[in-house]
Amino acid sequence: MADSGARCGDTPTQATWKPDLPPGGLAPLDLLEPTMDHIRLALEASGTGLWTWDLRTEAVGWSAECFRIHGLGGDEKPEHAADFFLLVHPHDRERVERTVRAAIETRSPYECEFRVVRPGGETVWVENRGRASYGPDGEPQLMMGTVVDISLRKRAAAAEEELALLHRHAAAEHAERVQLALDAGAIIGTWVWHVPTNHFAADALFARSFGLDPRECREGLSLEQVMESIHPEDLPRVRDAIAESMARGGPYRCEYRVRREDGLYHWIEANGRVELGADGAPLRFPGVLLDIGERRRAEAERDQANALLRTFIEAVPGVVYAKDSAGRMLVANRGVLDLVGKPAEQVIGRTDAEFLDDSAQAQVVMANDRRIMESGMPQKLLEEVRLPDGSPAWWLSSKAPLRAADGAVIGLIGASIDVTDRVRMEQTLRERERELQTLADNLPDIVARFDPGLRHVFVNTAVERATGIPREDFLGRTNRELGMPAQLCDLWDAALRGAFERNERGTVEFAYDTPAGRRHFLSRFLPEAGPDGQVRHLLSIVSDITQQKEGEEALRLESQRKDEFLATLAHELRNPLAPIRNSVQLLRRVGPASPHAGKAVDILDRQVVHMVRLVDDLLDVARIGQGKVALQVARVSLQSAVEAALETSRPLVEAAGHQLRVELPAQPLQVKGDPVRLAQVFVNLLNNAAKYTPRGGRITVAVERAGDRGVVRVADTGNGIPAHMLGTVFDLFVQVRDHADQAQGGLGIGLSLVRRLVEMHGGTVEVHSAGPGLGSTFTVSLPLAEGA
Repeated sequence: MADSGARCGDTPTQATWKPDLPPGGLAPLDLLEPTMDHIRLALEASGTGLWTWDLRTEAVGWSAECFRIHGLGGDEKPEHAADFFLLVHPHDRERVERTVRAAIETRSPYECEFRVVRPGGETVWVENRGRASYGPDGEPQLMMGTVVDISLRKRAAAAEEELALLHRHAAAEHAERVQLALDAGAIIGTWVWHVPTNHFAADALFARSFGLDPRECREGLSLEQVMESIHPEDLPRVRDAIAESMARGGPYRCEYRVRREDGLYHWIEANGRVELGADGAPLRFPGVLLDIGERRRAEAERDQANALLRTFIEAVPGVVYAKDSAGRMLVANRGVLDLVGKPAEQVIGRTDAEFLDDSAQAQVVMANDRRIMESGMPQKLLEEVRLPDGSPAWWLSSKAPLRAADGAVIGLIGASIDVTDRVRMEQTLRERERELQTLADNLPDIVARFDPGLRHVFVNTAVERATGIPREDFLGRTNRELGMPAQLCDLWDAALRGAFERNERGTVEFAYDTPAGRRHFLSRFLPEAGPDGQVRHLLSIVSDITQQKEGEEALRLESQRKDEFLATLAHELRNPLAPIRNSVQLLRRVGPASPHAGKAVDILDRQVVHMVRLVDDLLDVARIGQGKVALQVARVSLQSAVEAALETSRPLVEAAGHQLRVELPAQPLQVKGDPVRLAQVFVNLLNNAAKYTPRGGRITVAVERAGDRGVVRVADTGNGIPAHMLGTVFDLFVQVRDHADQAQGGLGIGLSLVRRLVEMHGGTVEVHSAGPGLGSTFTVSLPLAEGA
């Protein structure tokens, strides 16, 4: 039964018609739920306007047909319901508002016939139908409905009343013509053909429609004269229709094109009735003309829309279909037929259980369809199917209820696309993820992945051993949300954000109290950038470096003890050297008792000087290690530091018979440093070259500028350094083993002292040697002072 609702006219409730499905045939596309454009097209083709009314904001929306019915242009759009009610005829306005409000309050359909006044003053009758929808709170939200111009129907009703009067006062022939007009609808002419005399009389509207002279039509023409206006292509069909009606009598109907008075053809529908005499011969043939041009255009547009829809359905990749409430296939595109491997006649009109070979698959699909129709809600679901060759496939289906005009669910529409490749890729990806998770869980290091919000999106089980927190608790949460110490969170947050912003690798070192005690960790961050270059995630690998830290601490303590020992040793050695040296000086003043005694004093003096130098170097190394050496920094030229060193080392160089070459730039190269310590550096390098170069060798000292740095090179043609020793010659107590006999009492302290002093000046020292017997080159690089 149709719902009863609020009405202000006498329009009867109409029943909803549901066409039966032709056996084995294609269901009409009218059963499909059309798009809004198709709905609007169909409504406008039938002269029906579509309107909406937002009951919360009072805003209204109209289709183009609504504007036409109300005689409004596009710039005269009513924006609110109040604007619409102003268009209602003043005598009808209160009744219309009362009927609408009653329908909303009683939740019933709204129907009302009333007059509207167009801007030009013309009054037209309209029929309005609508219904409100309500929100979860029960409050009305939206009202949607239709409007139809029923002026013709109202005029027909008025004409019907006139007909009653004509039946009493007018001639029977005129009454028949009016009655036929009322029965037919939109009339554009009437006629009466007296068959025996071939007298065809018609009114002025008929004459205009056929392009004939109104006076001649009124006085009467022959049928042949009238039929000259019919389109030549339609004329045989019209003759056949007339002949058929003449032969049997009764109603006549035919659609054809006629030439108007402007010479253009237009479509009309002729309706009449043949009256037969007692002998069965036709006597009278009255009728009316209807203008069906608009209907024909609407039908053409409908056919075009249907053809477009069919073309679209066939062009859509995948499958597109519609089913009735029993699950029978109404419409299926080529994709459906290819999927099931059967022709249309074996699919249309049948259920999945009837055309699918896999009964289990059919039951699953039909159960999904029933659930969607019963819920009335569209759904997306992944369905596994079997292809005609038996191989499995997966389809992503979007299904929605198919509704009739009254909103009742009468079936289902759907579209599906083949996502088999994607599903298989996802399965492969999940397998890879399981493999990676297994691999990560067996690593000793903590592996974690962070999103830009610093939340964990992945973490392996190693984190449980370090924190005692289950791995699952980390996912989707930040360190701070996990309750980590605030200081640790600050450290991590700064490191993570920096890596995200700079797209650079980074590290952070920290200590953490684990269930097994306090441990030290090192985390390395690796950015993961997307195609746009933006960092999407950060990979963190956290290693336990407790043993390394403990080893470093042990080495530090050992080095500290060594420095303390060296300092103590140097002091202990220096203390007896002072009285020994004083004694030597005293012996020199007294004079030797014999030549042999004088020689012994000289030897003793040289050895004391050598011992003092060794002890001083040893003491300097110890002091530097303890941080007790303070540089007396001033602007000093490298040339002056080198010259001071040459003055000290020249006797040793000349005593060994070496050639000394010095290359100094004319422009002074100023550095900020301690002149004494810089000279000490170059003295050690010169002495080292003199010691390890066979007699008669060559030593070159060169000073030059390299950008913003001053460079001093000390090169010799001496014994050279093996490749395996190049990385250790600057270590403390290291000597080239093959040349230890040439060290002249050295302890391997000088080069270590050189490196430490150069580094204290912000510089670097390097050594190069092509190998044993090929000499060595020591290069000192120091930053130049500002303005140098």
